[in-house]
Amino acid sequence: MPSDSDKAWERMTGTAAPPAGPKRPASTRTPPLAGAAKWGAVAVLGAVAVFAIGWVLLTSRTRPAITRPGTPASASQPDAAREPGNPGSLLDINTATAAQLEHLPGIGPAIASRIVADRAKHGPYLTVEQLDRVDGIGPKTIQKLRPYIAVK
Repeated sequence: MPSDSDKAWERMTGTAAPPAGPKRPASTRTPPLAGAAKWGAVAVLGAVAVFAIGWVLLTSRTRPAITRPGTPASASQPDAAREPGNPGSLLDINTATAAQLEHLPGIGPAIASRIVADRAKHGPYLTVEQLDRVDGIGPKTIQKLRPYIAVK
């Protein structure tokens, strides 16, 4: 018995529908994403994974654990443990190096070098507020830095 598609073929062409040939077994059919498409997808996903790993490695900076002043952890530590660079200590902006300053929130390499240059040109800071004389540091940045820095 002719199928609906065979009847439609006959109406359109006026001839009998061509024989439908044998179906190939499922094991010989080409699966989706075969060949070049599959390897292209593998290459793209591999590149994304490499990029993600590189991004994590390049953007993660280790920062020292600095606590707010007046917390029991910093108050109970001996003076030797409160030196700059140790967890729980305040960073003295008059003796800190540019590398130490970079660990502070909102301070990158450029601003850290400007702080060191300003300190060398104008002398030591008498108050934390004097940091506003450095280009790129304003009242908001000083507020962020206040829990982590001191002038000794």
